[in-house]
Amino acid sequence: MVFGGLVLVEARTDMFEFIYLHLLDQDSLVYLVKKAGRVQPWRNMYLVFQVDVWLTLFLIFLLYFLLFVLFFRPKDKSWVVLKMLSFMFSSGTGIRGSFFKRSIFIAWVWCSYFFSSYYQSTFSSVTTHPLMEHQIATVEDLERYNLKSCVSETILDYIEATLHDKQRFETREQCKLYLDSIQFVSQSEHEYFTVVHFHKYQYYKLDYYNEYGEETMYKLDKPIYSSLNCIYFYKGFPFIDKLQMHALRVRENGMINAHMSRLYREFQIHYKFKTKDSKELEVLVPWHLLGLGSCLSTLVFVGEILIKKFNDNNKSK
Repeated sequence: MVFGGLVLVEARTDMFEFIYLHLLDQDSLVYLVKKAGRVQPWRNMYLVFQVDVWLTLFLIFLLYFLLFVLFFRPKDKSWVVLKMLSFMFSSGTGIRGSFFKRSIFIAWVWCSYFFSSYYQSTFSSVTTHPLMEHQIATVEDLERYNLKSCVSETILDYIEATLHDKQRFETREQCKLYLDSIQFVSQSEHEYFTVVHFHKYQYYKLDYYNEYGEETMYKLDKPIYSSLNCIYFYKGFPFIDKLQMHALRVRENGMINAHMSRLYREFQIHYKFKTKDSKELEVLVPWHLLGLGSCLSTLVFVGEILIKKFNDNNKSK
């Protein structure tokens, strides 16, 4: 008896007997791309709001500014802008004037407080739920972002044998070997994609985790091709039906699943990943910008106090 596990293709079905009922599920040919990372820390400052929110805020600010200028006709229009900005950043100040004037200012205080509170709460949540770059997740994204293929020679031969079309894929010197193609894509800057057998990647995927046990590769949902890896016998093999039944029993009683879990566990115990602590966590908030802003505001505050004292001394003289 001669047998072996090979991909089921139409040409082999006419020449061999085969069994496949031992398989847990079908294998598939899938796209792999590099997983999207976190955005640059400084980009968190404006990405917490969508473009339409920023545009709405700008239009409301402009509308209130025009109302103030139209109804009160101040001599110094820059004073109105600074006053509105101070309310937006929750800077307290007294509001003088008529009831109508104070009502308009209070309406702006409420509106600016809403935007400020929402921005600060969203910005604070970034520390625990960081913003991510756009994840390439569809075949259309591959074309839209002009990703180049980096497929191993083994997969190219497989595609040619099953799909009779390998023109849309190409290999490179760094991707000729199967596992090297995955390694190369995982280290690229979102410029390449590769094609692999899903179950084989599942077995080796820990090789492509980072030091903290996080995946660096992303599988596109839509597979290229589904396949079966069958055990072949010569044509007319007399015990094919009996072996097919035994293969089904082995699968149904969980022996195949237990064996695969054991193999995966034996492979997994060789990996030791780090645990992130406070020193190793990536700083998501640009503290240097916040520190610079705090220093500048402190200097301005001290300067205002000194200028006020200087003016008071001059008046007393």
